Amino acid sequence: MDSKLATCKIITDLKNFNILIDFFIENIPSEIEKYNYIKIVSSFITNNILSFDIIYSCSDKIIKSIFENVFKNIVKRIICDSPEFTIEIQNIS
Repeated sequence: MDSKLATCKIITDLKNFNILIDFFIENIPSEIEKYNYIKIVSSFITNNILSFDIIYSCSDKIIKSIFENVFKNIVKRIICDSPEFTIEIQNIS
């Protein structure tokens, strides 16, 4: 499969989001890049949205699933709960 460039956003209603930003910055990229077919090009965080520009060579469904699982697992490590969140993928042409 050819590599694709996209922005993947994790949108959450997590109440203590600002307190946890450093933890997200330290943990999410390293967990995501364990998958050999995903490379994070850049990332930024604003208003309860974690955005990642990524290059990947698998289906959008797999990318969405990976980001969902990583986010759930990281949040559970901190607060033992899983907040409501959405994953959006926007392909960049």
